[in-house]
Amino acid sequence: CGECNGSGINVMCWDGLYVCDESECTEIPANYPPWDLNVDGVIDNYNFYEFNGTITGRVYNDEDVEIGDDGDMVAAFVGNELRGVARASVVPEQLGGGYGFLAMIYSNQVNDEILTFKFYDSNIDEVIDLVETVEWFSNMTIGNVIDSFNFHTPSTGIVGCLDETACNYNPIATISGDCDYPED
Repeated sequence: CGECNGSGINVMCWDGLYVCDESECTEIPANYPPWDLNVDGVIDNYNFYEFNGTITGRVYNDEDVEIGDDGDMVAAFVGNELRGVARASVVPEQLGGGYGFLAMIYSNQVNDEILTFKFYDSNIDEVIDLVETVEWFSNMTIGNVIDSFNFHTPSTGIVGCLDETACNYNPIATISGDCDYPED
């Protein structure tokens, strides 16, 4: 690998990175979810379903900062049933940069199911429930890498006015929100 006339990069690791030899892959993290065991970016039992649709999104934390990295995934569920998965894909700088999640989602219903989503953050080896839900319909196409569907991690704090002089001061708030002040 990397030598003239060598076989080249031909092994994809659990995190989507390509290497010359499987021994170069990092160890699979302890909390790595079994959403895409063959690392192809599609749920492993997609052939069980008749209908499909797509969601292309990006993930943001509770401070509206885009997150995502090699090895991260977004998964779609109906109840506890896995219906789609997307591995982080690098978005070219001319299209906004960062990471996009291009998910093919599957169902045996034409519509009337509610999708929930989870995010696997490989940097902290944790699965996080995302805030958004989507009503399923066959052949849906939601978002693209330029105008993506925005997923968000839940807020870890309480939004409120932090200014003690404001009319709506919230003493238990931890995240700055709008403040209202008395008129002079």
